[in-house]
Amino acid sequence: MLNNWLDIVLLVIIVVSFILGLIKGLLRMIIGIAAVVAGLIIAAIYYRPFSRVFGRLFASEVWTHLVAFVVIFIAVLIVGALISFLLSKLVKGPLRFIDRVLGGVLGLVEGILICGVLVIAQLAFPVDKQALMRSSIAPYCYWLTKGMVQVIPQELKEKFRETYKEIVAAPREHGEKI
Repeated sequence: MLNNWLDIVLLVIIVVSFILGLIKGLLRMIIGIAAVVAGLIIAAIYYRPFSRVFGRLFASEVWTHLVAFVVIFIAVLIVGALISFLLSKLVKGPLRFIDRVLGGVLGLVEGILICGVLVIAQLAFPVDKQALMRSSIAPYCYWLTKGMVQVIPQELKEKFRETYKEIVAAPREHGEKI
């Protein structure tokens, strides 16, 4: 099942998100998922202008765009975490247990969404195509997240589609296609 570094990273993100969901509870997880969606939208819109901040830090424009995309995405997640922390102070008493169980379920969903965003970023900015081609987990994360692609700007969609077509056409080591 774990064919490469990408599968390990995706699995760790999903498991950690589930555990954090149990700890945080439903309210904080709802805000977290909203932050993931907002992070994808904001990063997809502003990665190009923001990549100028990095100037010539990276030799490749692809790396510069990828880093800008990821930095914006993480910044939005941090803002969402701060908001959810403040609002979670409102949930007390017997509702706390239900809040935490439902938070675990939502944590699982959030982890899959985060992984889907990473897979989408890897398709749009193909840094390691081989890892994506050999991944057993990435196809499922992509499938569950592909609806989010509709909010991405057209230029980024084209990059995504080109890389996706290359990967689907390539032979897979474990005999599956994305």
